[in-house]
Amino acid sequence: GDIVGLMKTQYPHKEGVWSWGKDMDQVVMVVRNPRWALPSHNALSNELEYAQEWSVADKNIPNTFRARPPLDLWINW
Repeated sequence: GDIVGLMKTQYPHKEGVWSWGKDMDQVVMVVRNPRWALPSHNALSNELEYAQEWSVADKNIPNTFRARPPLDLWINW
């Protein structure tokens, strides 16, 4: 297969699954400041309709990275 030196991803991953199998067997995890990471996580989760299943997340991939969720949803989350 292809040799990949670097791949950026995030959690929650928009595919909802670890799809690289054995192709990605080593990880360096860089954690952002939680002050910025939590609102970003909430925004992406909102765009994916807080999906718990791959089919729901997959359906909403075109909606990702469009806008921030309403403030009332952030407060409820």
